[in-house]
Amino acid sequence: MTGDIPQFSTATQTVSPASAAKTSALSGDFETFLKMLTVQMRNQDPLNPIESADFAVQLATFSGVEQQVRTNQLLQSGLGGSSLNAAYADWIGREASAPVGAMFTGAPLTVVVDPELTEGGATLIARNEAGATVSEAPISGQSGPMEWAGVDENGMPLPDGRYRFSILRDTGSGGFEEVPLPVFVPVTEVRFGADGSTEIVFTGGASVPAEDVIGLRAAR
Repeated sequence: MTGDIPQFSTATQTVSPASAAKTSALSGDFETFLKMLTVQMRNQDPLNPIESADFAVQLATFSGVEQQVRTNQLLQSGLGGSSLNAAYADWIGREASAPVGAMFTGAPLTVVVDPELTEGGATLIARNEAGATVSEAPISGQSGPMEWAGVDENGMPLPDGRYRFSILRDTGSGGFEEVPLPVFVPVTEVRFGADGSTEIVFTGGASVPAEDVIGLRAAR
């Protein structure tokens, strides 16, 4: 695996005890303020009542405290639902490897090959967005990150566009199987999927569940 990937089991969607304590303390201050204001109004000197301007200031303070409590509660609620995404926030702007299509714009693309896939003979296949094969190269015995230069079998540059990669390998039983290969692609967004899982979104719009990412590196 390339790069360090957070352990998913450590992600949480609950509010931390410290955050909950802060909310409780702020709520307590609000209740205390309300009681003090009520006592002040009940015990004011009838011959020297609170000035209307002072009363307005205190009401504004009361409203501000109330709004602060509510805002804090809403923020804590939002953080509780987004803490899983927060674990991947620093992925944005970096490159992650996943079995998705990668945008080729002239610079080499890095394909990641599992060593088990090249045992006994294998061929690296590149296909364009229409699914047509644009290049094939034998890579028996090779593994790890490999640079794809974006040229066809005659060495001619291929046009810019989205390409997918796979390995065609000998199964050893008289047959062949084709396995999709991960490629490093810039991460542009981290979001929640429809089922609540975390999705990683790449340049060009492709997305995969976070657990499908096998490597991470600084953008090139």
